[in-house]
Amino acid sequence: MTIHPKWLERHYRHFHEALRGAERGDDQWACYNAYVAVRTLLLGILGEDPYAPKMGLYSLPSLARKAMPVLNPEAEKCASCLEDWFGKPAVRCLRCAELLTEALQATLRS
Repeated sequence: MTIHPKWLERHYRHFHEALRGAERGDDQWACYNAYVAVRTLLLGILGEDPYAPKMGLYSLPSLARKAMPVLNPEAEKCASCLEDWFGKPAVRCLRCAELLTEALQATLRS
């Protein structure tokens, strides 16, 4: 399975912004960008066109279930956490984004 490079570029850019937000103490910026980083990776894995005018309205948990044949309970909790990112601590959002990214990478390898 291949992912369009634009999805990967967006994923890395938003993950970097999430880390920058956490370093500045800006939980909202960090969590929003952690959410977008995971969402872009999921859309890429699902084969969506990165240049399509609209991406569809899907929740992060539903995208994760579509992308990963086996979604462990911790990953599902993290997808729900990032879906409802507002007001969460940056550390929690980053941990969840990292856990989901690692799970998605494992899915790609298999």
